[in-house]
Amino acid sequence: MGRSLHRNKKTFLNQTSISFWQALGLAIGSVIGSGLLFLPTLTYSYSDSSVGYVWLISLALCIPLIFIFKKIVFLSSSSSGIHSVVSDVLGTTFGRFTSRLLFFTVILGMPASAVIVSSIVGERFSTVGKLIGVLIIGVSVVVNLRGLKLSSKFQILAICFLLALSFILFFSYGHLEFFEFFEFGPIKKMGKGVVISFWAFAGFENLSFFAKRITNSKRNYPLSMVLALLICGILYLGLTLVVAGNVSPEIDNSRIGIFTLFKNGYSSWLIFVVMGLAVLSVFINFISWIYGISTMIQSGAESGAFPRLFKGERNGIPRQAILLMASAFMLSFVLQLKSDTVFEAVLNIVSVNFVLVYILICVSYLKASSFGITWVFALVILAIMLVSIVSMKYYLLYPLAVMTLSLCWDRFGKSLSKIEYD
Repeated sequence: MGRSLHRNKKTFLNQTSISFWQALGLAIGSVIGSGLLFLPTLTYSYSDSSVGYVWLISLALCIPLIFIFKKIVFLSSSSSGIHSVVSDVLGTTFGRFTSRLLFFTVILGMPASAVIVSSIVGERFSTVGKLIGVLIIGVSVVVNLRGLKLSSKFQILAICFLLALSFILFFSYGHLEFFEFFEFGPIKKMGKGVVISFWAFAGFENLSFFAKRITNSKRNYPLSMVLALLICGILYLGLTLVVAGNVSPEIDNSRIGIFTLFKNGYSSWLIFVVMGLAVLSVFINFISWIYGISTMIQSGAESGAFPRLFKGERNGIPRQAILLMASAFMLSFVLQLKSDTVFEAVLNIVSVNFVLVYILICVSYLKASSFGITWVFALVILAIMLVSIVSMKYYLLYPLAVMTLSLCWDRFGKSLSKIEYD
């Protein structure tokens, strides 16, 4: 691995450093997104009166996970994030699989976000709804092609508006009794709710691909993640309680999510608040994930995880990788927009994939680290995730298919990637 790590380090040193506020914006953008719109209704439909505890459990699991990520990121001298760590500990086969699984997850999950926004806006403005998803994808791609300085300004401004709109919606329903949704229920129902809710906090792995570029990274990297987790966790829990207090758990339409509130005839002016939430949250999410995953693809092209074609950059911007993602996003968006069955399957597949990525990360950490408090936390989190993921059954076929394709690429793709493997 010496040669590929050396080249990754060289590319890394030529890239722009990231300030704490830019890192915080990218952290919030990586975590928040369409989940803010559909997870309140989806977790409530799965967990009913246990939904409050479901979110608290997920939040509690993610806090130690942040410090595990911190330790993992700095285990390797490479700047390739979790790819390099998994490669060093479990071998290059698992390292490349992790990167490829993330890519094949993001090209499903992000377009699903755009579908949700299109559905929400389309409930009131049908023509605009069909175009808004495409517009969000297009603008996010263009902003990333212009560089970090511009994209971070867009992102921070959008986050401020998002927080303001979220508080308006929450306090509009602040008179409700929420404690009835903090009850322990059947393990199977709560477990499924926890797995699905992990979609909300999937994003830490995205930051790992540029963590070492953050100024004073050993302090600011975990700090930005903790603040992002707390901000997003409060928003997810608050909006879920709003939904739980106003909507029956049997009513589940994941495409329109919290817009379901207005099926019951609530204040019409709040419709525009929800539309603003939808557009801003997904726009912020797209900016962060395009930035992180394009960085991953570029460094992965150095190590053999992706074709060498995507190694190129201009002024520190991985244009080929960004354009690859744009093409995949558009295709996936159209397919999900046309088929409810595909869309519903995607929601579950993406959650399973992220849990599987976290399992690989935990296993890598346990194998590479010595016994201690964080090690015990990692073991507990690993056990919970293994129990939870079993309940997802046939949705596991997707990551198995990616693993098969990954092994085939490693076996037969040398001539296509034109790179000297380790």
